[in-house]
Amino acid sequence: MHSAGREVITAAEIVASRVNDVYLAVLQLRPEYLRRRSMPMVSSYRTSDVTVFLDDIEFGNAQSMRNIPLGRVRLIRYMSPSEADLRWPGQYRGGVIHITTLR
Repeated sequence: MHSAGREVITAAEIVASRVNDVYLAVLQLRPEYLRRRSMPMVSSYRTSDVTVFLDDIEFGNAQSMRNIPLGRVRLIRYMSPSEADLRWPGQYRGGVIHITTLR
């Protein structure tokens, strides 16, 4: 079976982790997603904390993942600050946790 790599958490991994919410799943499976990034201060950046997106809509900070029902999650993908900068220039220097739900 092909592994998606460290930048992705699959629904199967979440189920196997036996946690109660999405935040705990990320904390247990990929704690590096939640680490603060130290980057030079650039005024256009909002924060050095990771930002959560739910189906392409900005959802909140890492703690906001506690409000996302586990059963709805299809995929969790971490985007590094440089990846996030390509998609949303100058906004998310802490990177982005992008959560895709089942439709």
